[in-house]
Amino acid sequence: MLSCPVSGHCLSRRSLIRESPHFIVNEVVPLSGSKMLTSKCFHILIILALGALLLEEADGLARVGRSTPTGKSKRSEEEGSESAESAADEGVDETAADEGGESEETEGEEESGTSGEATGKGVNGECSKVYDLVTTGPVHIDAGSQKNCNFTILGTPKCQPEIRCRSIQLHGEDGEECEDSYLEISDGWGGNHRVCGKSSLDKRGVRASYGARDLFITVKGHSGGKVQCEASCGLGRKGVLPDLLSKTKKKKIDNRCVCGIQNLDDRIVNGEDAKKFEFPWQGAVVETGTREPTCGSALINDRWILTAAHCFWFTNTTANQIQVLLHAHLLDFTKTDAANDKAELGEQGSIKGSGWNKKAVTDEDERTIRLDIAEIIMHPLFTEEYDFDVALLRLAHPVDLASIEATPICLPKVGDRRTFDGTIPKVVGWGLPEETAGATTRLLQKLDVPVLPIDDCAAMMESELSDRMLCAGYPDGSHDSCTGDSGGPLALKQANGQFLQIGIVSWGEGCARKDRPGIYSRVTDLADWVQYHVRKSNPIWCRESMDEKDK
Repeated sequence: MLSCPVSGHCLSRRSLIRESPHFIVNEVVPLSGSKMLTSKCFHILIILALGALLLEEADGLARVGRSTPTGKSKRSEEEGSESAESAADEGVDETAADEGGESEETEGEEESGTSGEATGKGVNGECSKVYDLVTTGPVHIDAGSQKNCNFTILGTPKCQPEIRCRSIQLHGEDGEECEDSYLEISDGWGGNHRVCGKSSLDKRGVRASYGARDLFITVKGHSGGKVQCEASCGLGRKGVLPDLLSKTKKKKIDNRCVCGIQNLDDRIVNGEDAKKFEFPWQGAVVETGTREPTCGSALINDRWILTAAHCFWFTNTTANQIQVLLHAHLLDFTKTDAANDKAELGEQGSIKGSGWNKKAVTDEDERTIRLDIAEIIMHPLFTEEYDFDVALLRLAHPVDLASIEATPICLPKVGDRRTFDGTIPKVVGWGLPEETAGATTRLLQKLDVPVLPIDDCAAMMESELSDRMLCAGYPDGSHDSCTGDSGGPLALKQANGQFLQIGIVSWGEGCARKDRPGIYSRVTDLADWVQYHVRKSNPIWCRESMDEKDK
């Protein structure tokens, strides 16, 4: 977290990933036929290789995360884990998933089997794919002979997906429970439509409810059956196609808590120390067993943490390698690759970040809640361009939301497409105190950053910006988030005092550089995907509205 402009070379964006790729030429290697490389040819190859490397690094500096190098392979597939423990029913109500429409009480779905594998864009005819209709155009979905398939259809401001199925031939009869073999279409916000047996949705196709964009298709237990559907961009014509309102699922609410409420009164700051535990949703992603932060995160309900995909994608991180700390304030240093191991941090080789000379504390000292992670789910379209930079961490055990140590942050409601231009949200984290510092800041920092119109930001930046990105910062480079802040929430304090998460710390071109504001993942454009994966585990949420007693 920076409070002054600095100059220098920034290797990566916001997370602290310690391993970097290296290009090393150790020796001259014989070619086939036992011919050796001549000196001249060898020098030419070295020049070409180094030139390619420099081009790669130059391209990476335009976009990559503040410490995450490009060029690493995608994470390997994780095995699915056990379902989370059932939440306590005390103080819990079941309410309609969102405003509007009738609700149907439905049992929670089985836990997601998603492993967090970074998959590419969909290919027609393949099972379990992601389709960006703006890129692919209309797509035909054929479940083939696979037993279980999952398809994600992504919408945009210019495209609200519609799905029609000309042929559905599954076991069972339509209208029955359809537990073992079915086709289900969901919108992420509780709206869903399930059919089995022989049916079709050719004339009565469906689209997302409440103005949501994404649709998620699950085909289960259809070995030997047949499912053929088509997804295309709709025209947004109300009433032309039925949405999924009639089948809206309920979600559990814990009436003992309200989302987005601070433990302490807030004040206007510019990169100052946060008050102790004033942001009860703030989480530190650490290597298992340590208090050394690598990324930030935010608690959103009793079972899920919201963070950035790039924190894990480049290093193939698995769930057992990380933990999340809630109710943490003073953490240990996390050294960067630039740190001098022989230098005493805070004295040499590092900027004196806030808290650098304080005595180390333990989880017990701060009543820190250390959370084990059961599963990492990254957006399947995340790439080295940092688009779709969002990830979910499923907790191994649910959190007690009535505890003062853990209060979830509020998330945007369905259909919320505000840009938040001109607002001044807060970013919170333990990131580097300046771009070339050798270690993270030990004391949690907070900073006000104005949201800039995306077109104004694009004119300043060298990198291309997408609809999933939000720009915030100071054009003069006076304040900024930095390495180690990745995944943390960009939160807007609303008129009633509740904090709404509108962004996720993602990437930038250096730290606190002139005309180089920070780039955040835009939560309103990623909310459908988040809600879909989260709601399948039937988590417990805090109330979104405040009573007089809460104020």
